Amino acid sequence: MIHIALTIDENYVRYCTVVMASILENNKMDDITFHIVANDLTSNSKTIIFNQVKNSKALVSFYTVPSLLLEAYELKWGHKRLSMTVFYRCLLATILPETIEKVVYMDCDVLVLQSLRDLWNTPMENIAVAGVQDLLETPKEYFSRLEYDSKYGYFNGGMLLINLDYWRKHNVENRLKEYFRANLDKVVRNDQDIMNAVLYKEKQMLDMKWNVQIDVFLTKHYSDINLRNKCLAVAGDIGILHYCYRKKPWHYNCIHPMRDLFFKYQKLTPFDDYSRLQKPLSKIHCFLHNLPYTLGIKESKILDKKKFERYLEEKDN
Repeated sequence: MIHIALTIDENYVRYCTVVMASILENNKMDDITFHIVANDLTSNSKTIIFNQVKNSKALVSFYTVPSLLLEAYELKWGHKRLSMTVFYRCLLATILPETIEKVVYMDCDVLVLQSLRDLWNTPMENIAVAGVQDLLETPKEYFSRLEYDSKYGYFNGGMLLINLDYWRKHNVENRLKEYFRANLDKVVRNDQDIMNAVLYKEKQMLDMKWNVQIDVFLTKHYSDINLRNKCLAVAGDIGILHYCYRKKPWHYNCIHPMRDLFFKYQKLTPFDDYSRLQKPLSKIHCFLHNLPYTLGIKESKILDKKKFERYLEEKDN
């Protein structure tokens, strides 16, 4: 059984079902249990999530988070688009039953494009958490601010393999809370900073395929042949695609070269509203947004779909 934890609020039910659809579509041979951690979900939203698995052998369980568990935390960054749900992943060892020894945590702006079996079978002896490096090159400022050696790396929190058994035996949740309260001046990127700082000697870095971030598609990385080849190697074997950019696929002005994949999986949910983005007003907004890039007045920070596909073809040839 592969255990998946998704932490959401009412606003993210739609995106949660898209993640679930991508997992179910690419893991048909495995038994999956989805652990949905959310406060104040409506009964209709729970029904939608239940219905997402009704034609599969997957299971769904729901959990709420007592406010007492969150009292130690506060948002330090991303107030406009984030909520306290970001801290739920710090509490999974308490929230989930003790019979569950490990779990794959995922943000709801990811797509799973391969079987999770190899990820799930990652050895975790004496390891608290495993994740993928944040960005191709993590800024040095992160390590100086959090005061640990860069040789230990810094993972992105969008996908984490969490050893719940280890967390329970080594008092990890309390250590995270204590660090946060004692280091409010150091923490910027919320729970991601906290986990990296506290667990820097107890974490494991995974292959980039398990959390392919926006860096792989940045224009600046394609002018250097070595960086380009590194990016294309990752992009050619994506296990989990992470839309970790402020312009998500469901935004009209998203220019991510793999945006269309989101709508492919959204068609497997009750929220197939791709036609909304094809309405005249949305198309006009998109045209005006892209016009400076089309005319060459501005250079896009992200590769467009055509350029990206051309690079992939050149690599394969």
